[in-house]
Amino acid sequence: MNINFSTRILLAALLLHVTACSYIKSLFPDKEKDYQYTAEIPPLNLPADLKKKPTSPVSESRPVEDSNPSDIKPAMQTPAEATATGTDSAPVAQNEEEAPPPIETVEKYENISLELIRFNDGENRLRLGAEKARVWRMVSKALSRKSIEVTNRNQDDAFFVVQFDPDEKKVEDGSLWDEAVFMFRGFQADEQEYVLKLEEQDRHTEVIILDKDQKPLPPDDKGGLALLTLIQSTIATDLANK
Repeated sequence: MNINFSTRILLAALLLHVTACSYIKSLFPDKEKDYQYTAEIPPLNLPADLKKKPTSPVSESRPVEDSNPSDIKPAMQTPAEATATGTDSAPVAQNEEEAPPPIETVEKYENISLELIRFNDGENRLRLGAEKARVWRMVSKALSRKSIEVTNRNQDDAFFVVQFDPDEKKVEDGSLWDEAVFMFRGFQADEQEYVLKLEEQDRHTEVIILDKDQKPLPPDDKGGLALLTLIQSTIATDLANK
């Protein structure tokens, strides 16, 4: 009897378990199985606003702003157009004024005359065939080349004040005796002051030599003549090398 009761309880529990599984399975239907065994798919229901027919596209137009002609960039030109443009602008370039030639600053010495003249009263002058400004530079260079001391140089009034000793001898390089004599004579130098004044005439300039008081030298003054002769030879050498 106990066995039959136990069997009944086991069968009742098994039946209850199967019923519970079927109920739970019914709560979660198998969508994949329904899709596989469905013959027709119901039509898709679209919202009302999506069912409207599409209209033709409307092109968006923007108002054109006024612009200055200078703001508009020119289009790229082809080589042929560039050649034609250059040809058309050539006459305009020809009408422009030509640039003046550069001013020639190189001095020409080949045609400059140079002579030592003597007047009837015994006055000596050096005459050069050039304007006063050029003669000023030539005399200044000659004084520098011969190491003649210039104590005053006034280009506005066109005169030099120099110290010159006509008996001074040039020291030879490498001679100790000459150097000793030069140093000894340096303390006993017999230099005299002369004034070289430039006067411009028609087509030439004259170098006049005066004493320290700017008065004409006496006819027997050998120092002034020696100074003019030295300047003449130095300028002549400079002109020959041009």
